[in-house]
Amino acid sequence: MDFGLQVTYDEDQVIMVAVPSSYFGTSCGLCGNFNEDTDDEAMVPDGILGEGGEDWAESWRDPSCQEDCGDQETAQGTEGCGIKATNNPSTPASACFHNNRSYKLHEEFWEGGSCQKRCRCEGSGTVTCKPGGCRSHEKCVTANGIARCTPNKHYTCIGTGDPHYTTFDGLRFDFQGSCIYQFAALCTPKPALVPFNVTVENNHRGSRAVSFTKTVNLEVYGSVISMSQEHPRKVKVGNPSRNPFHPQTLSCPPNSHYELCTRTCDLTCASLVGPAPCTWGCFEGCQCDEGFVFDGDTCVSPERCGCLHRGRYLQARETVTFNNCSKECHCHPSRGLVCRDTQCPQDQVCITRDGAQVCARREGHCRVTPGATLATFDGAAGPLLASGTYKVSALCDENAPEWFKVVIEVSDCRDTNVPAATAAIVFVREGVVSVNSDMEVWVNNLFTRPPPHHL
Repeated sequence: MDFGLQVTYDEDQVIMVAVPSSYFGTSCGLCGNFNEDTDDEAMVPDGILGEGGEDWAESWRDPSCQEDCGDQETAQGTEGCGIKATNNPSTPASACFHNNRSYKLHEEFWEGGSCQKRCRCEGSGTVTCKPGGCRSHEKCVTANGIARCTPNKHYTCIGTGDPHYTTFDGLRFDFQGSCIYQFAALCTPKPALVPFNVTVENNHRGSRAVSFTKTVNLEVYGSVISMSQEHPRKVKVGNPSRNPFHPQTLSCPPNSHYELCTRTCDLTCASLVGPAPCTWGCFEGCQCDEGFVFDGDTCVSPERCGCLHRGRYLQARETVTFNNCSKECHCHPSRGLVCRDTQCPQDQVCITRDGAQVCARREGHCRVTPGATLATFDGAAGPLLASGTYKVSALCDENAPEWFKVVIEVSDCRDTNVPAATAAIVFVREGVVSVNSDMEVWVNNLFTRPPPHHL
């Protein structure tokens, strides 16, 4: 998961849950409360310290199980107990501008590239800051100018064999229950932590004295992800709000199959016409069937592969334009590479878009030059007489899907007292882009480095 949670379950009925140290002291279940203290590991769901042993483990039984499961099969897909995973709430548009960066309403952040002052965007559009710091199990890391508190390391809880359990804090115990149990979950909600819940379904091995883990369910982001002994090397994904729960097996494209360890870059159309960079490691995913190779996200027979043009691989039916849009080459499925002369229409010019040359309508330009002189799209020019914030361009129809707005900040330079634009903010439906006088660019509050010719 993108927040650091790892859940694995293999053919030997070994389950492993790893959580980052940011979840310190917030978990509960058979994996314990994760506070590096094994003396209080036997915490029951109501927060009271129990005596441990089988009674403590049984306290984490799912309410859907009967009092005595015996040797009966438990229902598949039953919702687990504990905190339920929910979708992340949507966030409002930008509401504050602080140190040449825009922030969303109620967003919190570290100021100045360090984790020493915590700030918050308030409803009034102002930013309030107070001293702070990372927690004891976190460290301050600055990447691309943004300071974050990140976990020092991950902690692991494991269930193996009959089964034998080892909690996050290192306590080992055996438990032969045969129902559905809460294995690990977030039980102390915090704004910075993503809710999750891991449950295990245990069954007996013919004898009630010995059990094993049959199914592992992970509830997170409003979905249920299941792994089971019945379907090894497969993952089922479903929505817990549906009743009954109908799992859906992850599928691969036509002419391919699922593999636990695959290396797709070895067998691709591009690798047939030239050397392809490939790592030695493998990953879980889809592998083309014998006699087929990957062509983008599909598997095709080698004769249906594309063409090679100036060292670049083109898929079948793909067209590329080059030489300032004067040449066009088309990868024909049977005839190979077919090229012809071409040119842009009179009302269009050749531009580079996403790394490819295309014909497009001439662009209109509105400029603000040193001295805060504004030149409009139609060529009218004049100075902006006072410091302040100006809306220089926007689409008048605010309901249009392609709506945008460009705002600049004008202030006097320190040395010359000459007014100049010190920041530009671009608002679109998908987010906000801001650029300051140091040519630092922020996209949706994340520092980024665009190609030099874009600055």
